[in-house]
Amino acid sequence: MDVQALSWSNPSCRDIGRALLHARDRELTAPRIEEMSGRSSVKRKAEKMVGAGMLEQRQPPCPSARQVRVAGRPPTVTFFLPETQVPVLQEALIGASRVGQTIAGQHVVFVQTTGDALVDVFATLDSSLAVAKASWSVMCHGHPDELAIVFTGDDAENSSVDLMMELAGAELVTRRAVLGIPASSQALFTRARRAARSARRSRLSHSTRRIA
Repeated sequence: MDVQALSWSNPSCRDIGRALLHARDRELTAPRIEEMSGRSSVKRKAEKMVGAGMLEQRQPPCPSARQVRVAGRPPTVTFFLPETQVPVLQEALIGASRVGQTIAGQHVVFVQTTGDALVDVFATLDSSLAVAKASWSVMCHGHPDELAIVFTGDDAENSSVDLMMELAGAELVTRRAVLGIPASSQALFTRARRAARSARRSRLSHSTRRIA
């Protein structure tokens, strides 16, 4: 078997691990992992990861009297991310996501964090399904302060919209942007000089027509 198939360098393993890392107590059922990661056939993959020592399999806790019973068969197992695997997974996630790297086509969700809004932002993210699919985030200090959450890949648009809906449901102020092609400062200077020449010619032509 390919070594990468059962290691944190494998994308599907990382997605399963990321979902558990964002979960309270680092423990979830397979359907819940599928919901948070966007992956299918999670139970089969997670069972193999248990065999490789990456995850642990546990009995689900008994539902309390206050919990609403969900239709269908109750889960028989949950999957748990051990403490020893957390730093290994985090290192793999950092290496895979390339924190801070901007790529054309990334979707960025900005949410205002000024004043008391910061508390509501983190309370919403704590229960968010979409944020587990984000690549990285950065705090932008200005007027107003904003938290930028970046999504990369084929599902970036859907995940960013899902996060927007979660934040909007908490009555937080958000906006979304899609990144174009990154360019160097030299490329920006060249573009600005070309645009300035075009603008000058346009103004000169317009002034000439007005005089005539």
